[in-house]
Amino acid sequence: MKKIIKEILKKYIFLLVIEITLIAINVYLLTVPSEILGKIIDLLYNLDENKAEIINTTYLLLGSCVMLLIVRVTWKMINAKLEREVSKKIRDSLFKKMLKT
Repeated sequence: MKKIIKEILKKYIFLLVIEITLIAINVYLLTVPSEILGKIIDLLYNLDENKAEIINTTYLLLGSCVMLLIVRVTWKMINAKLEREVSKKIRDSLFKKMLKT
């Protein structure tokens, strides 16, 4: 069984690295909207002078949320593909072993 898992990991190492990278980016991007929102709240004390900056910062908040969505969806798609492929390989190898005996 260890041999089968090692073969699977070797085959899908590239996708695993991409998935781990996307998870790290996701964790970082989760902190960005709260920082931007804090900046917007600080700018609200002087609304008349900071109106343009508030609008620009709101667009930045929207952009960071869209980036978070793209990263998360990509991560989940890669995760689902890996789960399907790995479980299929394990089931196939177990079925082959059962046919041999």
